[in-house]
Amino acid sequence: MTKAEPTIDTKWFQNRVRDADMSQARLAALLDIDKSALSLMLHGKRGMKIEEATRLAEILALPLEQVLAHAGVEVHKGPTSLPLVGIVDANNEIRPRKGRRADSHDALPRECVAVRCEDRASTMDHWTFYYVPRASVTSEAIERLSVCQLAGDAQRLAIPSRGFEAGTYNLRAVNGVVLENQKLVAASPVLWIRTG
Repeated sequence: MTKAEPTIDTKWFQNRVRDADMSQARLAALLDIDKSALSLMLHGKRGMKIEEATRLAEILALPLEQVLAHAGVEVHKGPTSLPLVGIVDANNEIRPRKGRRADSHDALPRECVAVRCEDRASTMDHWTFYYVPRASVTSEAIERLSVCQLAGDAQRLAIPSRGFEAGTYNLRAVNGVVLENQKLVAASPVLWIRTG
């Protein structure tokens, strides 16, 4: 019995890493995974998670669809729109909103939702942020733009990092404002941003 060939395009990924003038060790560090896990992933022996594909696309400055296609991920044609679950104001606070939809992207997972900035005072006015809601704070959200669910149901669009007190996080908003020592219930990394 012969082993099936991996569906990942190893050579394509090796060339993209080389084009970025980056070592696999550096790429693994930026992806926050072990170097051996990266090697297994790029050789088709370990699956690539959507969060890893998204981060890889960001790091290598490549379209997400290309990364997914060369990773052997079958991209299903998703809905042309998905739920718009909140509105972001100039202070990066998210107000829940139901019954509206946002344009989708074929490469986004089906469980994806979006929030949109609708505040003329914000430099992000009309930007839409797509994410998969998470039930906890995972390592993928740390130091990445995320939809952060604070204790007490408040939500903010921010970059979480470890807080100064145990069990807390510092939230850095895009406008530079930092909220220190916040208790987070969940943090969902932003997978894609549609500007304008």
